[in-house]
Amino acid sequence: MIGLLHWLQTATSVEGTISQVLVTLKSGVRDEAEKSIRDAVIRYGTRSSSFVRNLQDGSRLELLNLSGAPFPQWFAEQFFSGVLSPYLLNVAIVHKVFHLTQIDCFEMPSSYACSLPLRKTLYGLVLAAEEGSDVAVEEFDREGKNMVRRLERPSYEVSRFGRLPKLQRKYEGAGCFDQA
Repeated sequence: MIGLLHWLQTATSVEGTISQVLVTLKSGVRDEAEKSIRDAVIRYGTRSSSFVRNLQDGSRLELLNLSGAPFPQWFAEQFFSGVLSPYLLNVAIVHKVFHLTQIDCFEMPSSYACSLPLRKTLYGLVLAAEEGSDVAVEEFDREGKNMVRRLERPSYEVSRFGRLPKLQRKYEGAGCFDQA
């Protein structure tokens, strides 16, 4: 493995390296291998991002949800500062959550089943700006011995509390994140 990494480090061109790899393979698998290698090169290539401009000129970064509406500034600042948990980042931006593996009895429901109402409330708080659209969080969890995918709709109301506030109103209005 170290020899392979050293060889890749000394490679001078992508095309030459791909050609050298392909000649070592049987002719029946070369086309498929070449496609896989080229796809990997594209995926790991340099990507442009609108964030680069913001980082260079020092302007405020704006974080948009899937429907194009901005998250509150305090939320965006915590997002870009790495303060928010990865779980919350996944809910806010990609609407997808993989529940971590736990030691569970496979005959019983997943340990995460008991927290579903809390998670749906959290989703409602974070995704309130997208209410009215067909928004859901894609959860991956264990069912028996298998991994399953579920679409969970956010809760925008909680019994004995009522309508959930939006992030903007909830925290900026409460003075929790006022600028000094």
